[in-house]
Amino acid sequence: MSLRRSLLLTVFISAFALTACETLGLEESSDMAEQNAPPATTMVSGSMAPVVQPMAPMTINNPMTTSQTLVGRQISQLRNDLNTLLSDVNGYAATQNDLRNRNQSMATSYYNIIGEINAKLQTGTTPGNPRLVQRWQDASNALDQFAATSSEMNGLSSRIGSSASMANYLLDATRATYSLSGAVEEDHQSLRTLEDDVQRSVISIQRAYNDLTQDVGRQNAYVASERRNLQTLSLAIARGEVYGQNLGNLAAANMMGGMGVSAPTTSVTSENLPTGVLGRLPAGATPAAAPAAKTPFVIVRFDRADVDYGQPLYQAMSQALEKNPMGSFEVVAVSPRGSGTKQTLAGTTARSKAEDVMRTMSEMGVPADRMQLTTATNPNSGSPEVHIFLR
Repeated sequence: MSLRRSLLLTVFISAFALTACETLGLEESSDMAEQNAPPATTMVSGSMAPVVQPMAPMTINNPMTTSQTLVGRQISQLRNDLNTLLSDVNGYAATQNDLRNRNQSMATSYYNIIGEINAKLQTGTTPGNPRLVQRWQDASNALDQFAATSSEMNGLSSRIGSSASMANYLLDATRATYSLSGAVEEDHQSLRTLEDDVQRSVISIQRAYNDLTQDVGRQNAYVASERRNLQTLSLAIARGEVYGQNLGNLAAANMMGGMGVSAPTTSVTSENLPTGVLGRLPAGATPAAAPAAKTPFVIVRFDRADVDYGQPLYQAMSQALEKNPMGSFEVVAVSPRGSGTKQTLAGTTARSKAEDVMRTMSEMGVPADRMQLTTATNPNSGSPEVHIFLR
């Protein structure tokens, strides 16, 4: 009887584990191991969507026969309490499987919409295409629905936590029963079997609680990451250009080595990056001298009304954050040198252009506290410019 319950508990625990199929010191058949193997994870927009493992219900056997002594009756009551506890856990199985099915459906819908938008941007489209704007809203709604299941997972985690406390109480009560007088030999044999079953249930439920808590954390982090990616995707749709993931996510991934790039051991500044000049230059001209002692890695020259700097700026910022994930940026508004009202107007125009560039950088994912705006004048510049330095 003890062996049968042990095997049943093994099946329960293997199916209950939310993130991986783990062995709990009990034997498990190869067929069951294959059944409980974790599903393949899916990558989208540079983030990993958490995958919720299914949880199978456990069949509860009838309590074993005990004597009618005081200890025997206590054992029967504890066994009934354990069966009630495991019956509650079976209810968690139905809830968990429902969450799993809904999460898979919503994740699939979200992935498909994001892929459709990126495919359209890749092949070329008009800025602010209303069809893509609507599909972006559909993706945002799908992510909202996906995020809503986190509260249900938290509720389930709370119930499993209560069950873990109950299991610990049953284990203490079972061990305390050994000290009761008036037991026969069969009572202590049954008590040892009950203790083994309760102890396994304590380990199992606690492990399931820990795994679910980690899953909730991963799902929350995933949703936050995808919200940032949606922000950058919105900018890409508005400009009709293809961008990658949010720069904040990219910097975090690089800093943690998540993309095979670790933080540099030496300081990386603008001098380590190739300088890019965005905007037309007169034939034979060179970029204006930098207003600071160091060299900017991006110069945006506003020599016409429609300077398209979005895509080159994103690529330059991506490279900068790949080199230095913790880097900050100085954005310098450079105006042509003049006198009086002309100089004031030129300075205001340059600052406005720099603020636009910073707003674009923010939409790409650069945190506001990692950008600093300064101003300068340059007699060699014939139009407003924005210089960006990596610090």
